[in-house]
Amino acid sequence: MRLRVQVSTVRESRSDDKRFSIFSGTKTLHLRAETREDRAAWLEALRATKDMFPRMSSSEMVGPGDTAAAVAVSTERLRQRLQQEGVSEAAITDSEKIVRAEFESLHKQLVLSKQKQALLVETLRQLEVLPSTVLQVADRIESGCA
Repeated sequence: MRLRVQVSTVRESRSDDKRFSIFSGTKTLHLRAETREDRAAWLEALRATKDMFPRMSSSEMVGPGDTAAAVAVSTERLRQRLQQEGVSEAAITDSEKIVRAEFESLHKQLVLSKQKQALLVETLRQLEVLPSTVLQVADRIESGCA
């Protein structure tokens, strides 16, 4: 069983001081530690791992100046060239719309790439300082041997 800790909720049992659960959107994993102290260590490690992956809004990930409004594409040179060739105004307008749509699509792809890069860099940064106990917890959860 594989759970994404960064998007899961971790809760301790109210009825058993050694039990705790991890809830993802689609799965629930109920676990029981050997001692209360072990449960506390598990909960602390799981929450610390989850906290390393804060949710960011798109605007936070993109950053200032990278919004769609910041991408301005001039079609003036295209317009002048098409006019020199005697192309109709309707065809020129359609050509400008096509160019703008293509640039907007490219811009969206670049924004997505930047978001992925930011997440990867943050994940790598966190992994560099990740305590070995958290790695052990993640391994135990992933193998289902908790």
